[in-house]
Parts: sequence; structure tokens; C-alpha cells
Amino acid sequence: MNIEKITTPSEILANHEIAELVGMSLYKSTTGAIQNVAQGIYAQQQGRFYIAKEDGKIIGIIGMRKIANKRLVILHLAFLEDYRGKGYAKNLIKEVCELEHVNEIAAEVNHTQKDYFKKSGFKVNLIENHITGQDLYWCKKSF
Repeated sequence: MNIEKITTPSEILANHEIAELVGMSLYKSTTGAIQNVAQGIYAQQQGRFYIAKEDGKIIGIIGMRKIANKRLVILHLAFLEDYRGKGYAKNLIKEVCELEHVNEIAAEVNHTQKDYFKKSGFKVNLIENHITGQDLYWCKKSF
């Protein structure tokens, strides 16, 4: 697997494969929502966005926010269905942490995603009384 850093929001929007993967990571995927993500998060200096490729094909994405130059918080993570459950996401997370020179990564996830993060070695804690009315979990891993 090769990874590439995407440095401008226009690269996300211009590539249909990347935009589709971003849409897979959103609760309500619309063209407007994908544009808001690209322009609102990844246009900012603290936003980081990488794509994963296998044999030249884009197979996954990860988007994060860097906090105080020591932690990454995952905002978007998605892989094509054929590449799920094979360790690609775990490897991408590890490689991105090395490239960004951080030793901690975290994510806020819902109940359907928490098992993946727990299985991948993250410490998972329930966020009580979340404003959305659903259970959310704070997942954190140190390297």
C-alpha cells in the first residue's frame, strides 16, 4: 500500500474516487457535505488528508486534525469494501502517525464503529450525555 498526502481541497473535489470515499465516511453524504468537508476542514492548516493506493487504485482515505503538534484526531476514515478487514486501515493509521511525527491518535465514533477501534488497539471510553442523544465513544491509541 502506498499513501499520498492531499494538500488542497480542490484535489479532494476534483477526484471522483476520493470524493466518493469521503462521502462514505459521512452520516449524510451529499455533494454539498463533501464540499463543506473539503473546504472547511482540509483547507485549514491543521487539517491533514491522505489517500491509500494499492496497485495505483485509490482504496481508502483518512482525514484528521492535528492538535498541538502532538496528536491526530481522525475525522474521516473509509476504505472500499473489498479492502476492509485486511489491515489496510490499521497500517494507514500507523504510517500517517509516523509521517506527521505524532505518537497519539484519537477518534470520536458511534457504537457501530467502536468495535473496530477496540480491535485495533485503541482504548475506548463512552462519552456520557452527548448532545446528539446517541452513545458516542472516544477512542485513543498511543504508539
